[in-house]
Amino acid sequence: MLRAQDSNGPRMLMLMTEQFLSDPRLLLWRNQNTPMTEKCRQLWEQLGALWVSIVLDPGSNKHHRHQWRQLLDKWSAVEVCPTEDPDYRSFPLVSYVQNFYLSSSYNYS
Repeated sequence: MLRAQDSNGPRMLMLMTEQFLSDPRLLLWRNQNTPMTEKCRQLWEQLGALWVSIVLDPGSNKHHRHQWRQLLDKWSAVEVCPTEDPDYRSFPLVSYVQNFYLSSSYNYS
């Protein structure tokens, strides 16, 4: 669609991403702290790769990129949005990072 300069590509991808993130199985997997199925993981990875192509398209303008950035930020804030690491399990990240910096003798300033 990008090669053909078809403007429906980003709209189609937005719909597919919205549909994926509204799948009730994501919430179920999140609540049970179990990984999503391999097929869902592959679909999520393909959606991500397509978004990279859309965002990095040299033919897109600044306005579109700003809109896509807002959408991607909104989706990444959704509780059931899959992480990049398929084996990730939620844990208190803030306390982990704080403990790391507190236990480190390196001066970060």
